[in-house]
Amino acid sequence: MLAEANRLAARYSYVEAEKLYQRFLLAQPQNAMAHHMYGRMLALQTRYEEALQQYKLSLKIKPANPSVLNDVGVNLSINGFQSLGARFLKQATDIDHQYPGALNNLGVTLISLDAFRQAKEAFAKSLALQPRNVKIKELQAKAESRMADSKEFDYGSPVSWKDVPDSLKKLAIEEPPAEEVKNTSTPAAKPKKEIAVKPMDDSDKKWLEKAQPLFLELKTSGFSDAFFAGNGMVQVGDKSDSADNIAQLDLSQGQKVELNGDVTVDLSGKGELELGKSKLIAKSDECIFSVNAETGELSCFAGEFLVSNWSAVTASRSSAQVDLVAENCISVYAQDDSKIEARDCDEVTLVGHAQGMVNNCKQVVVNDSSRAVAKDCQKLTALANARVRASGCKQVEKLDHAKIEDGE
Repeated sequence: MLAEANRLAARYSYVEAEKLYQRFLLAQPQNAMAHHMYGRMLALQTRYEEALQQYKLSLKIKPANPSVLNDVGVNLSINGFQSLGARFLKQATDIDHQYPGALNNLGVTLISLDAFRQAKEAFAKSLALQPRNVKIKELQAKAESRMADSKEFDYGSPVSWKDVPDSLKKLAIEEPPAEEVKNTSTPAAKPKKEIAVKPMDDSDKKWLEKAQPLFLELKTSGFSDAFFAGNGMVQVGDKSDSADNIAQLDLSQGQKVELNGDVTVDLSGKGELELGKSKLIAKSDECIFSVNAETGELSCFAGEFLVSNWSAVTASRSSAQVDLVAENCISVYAQDDSKIEARDCDEVTLVGHAQGMVNNCKQVVVNDSSRAVAKDCQKLTALANARVRASGCKQVEKLDHAKIEDGE
């Protein structure tokens, strides 16, 4: 249901998407990602107060999500509250030092506050991550040209979900509005247009690797040392207790692990987890993921994974790296700066700055500034500033400023 809501929102079917978001959150009110995606859709409709309420709920559940902090900062800034917006954007960049979108938004907001030196520093960090971005170079030059008039902006103490305002009207009484910051992140929708796609050679992966590291092979099994937390149950051998009451477990390959309910796993060491036909293999020494055994949902937050036969998989990068290979899954959702490879899946969605290789999947949506190589997919949709190299896809469409390359 959440994947369908995200897909409808990406296609501007806001009424239908909102109904699904509300139904989903009625059943799972503690799902931080659903609150975030619902809030983002509301913000796209300029329903900023409602969006802030959803962002606040998301941050209350998972406080250190730089993507949500960034969205809160942008929301506040474009409504004239740049001082508070800058604090949220700074918090996002402090958590994730390699988040160019948040750095760019912070720089633009600081310019509106006449903090030109700090804006220049933010753009410099962004350019270190994306050196060919002409627009950011222009903004950096603009900030540098005004250095003589620069003021020092005091970020104060770190912000949290408690600092998200309940009402912009109430905030307006407490804080005088600064100069409005123009929001250029959401271009107007353009009519759909069919794109003729030509067959391509094996240079696709090299093309994608220009903007990201190589995908890693994931081969391992057997947990070593694990920490389980959540509202589910963990059973190892004949020992069973609530997940909150079990601290550390020394697991061998021969022991069986049962997860019931929604459980978050902070894994020190490598391991393999099976739930029915579904399987997760963790390669990294430090992996964080959550499993909802009842709904079949899997969310990966840090580490390197191979997953197969899951109903719903989400890759969400926080301050650590996420590499995910998904095979034969119903729904795969990648956001932030996560990197995925999806094969033989029904639905694949990339948003934020996600990057991926997508092969033989039924429906693929690439949104925001995501990058993807798509092969032999039934339907491919590129939105916003997405860039895609496609071959063998039966139906291809693009909206906004998206680019689809033939890759001769």
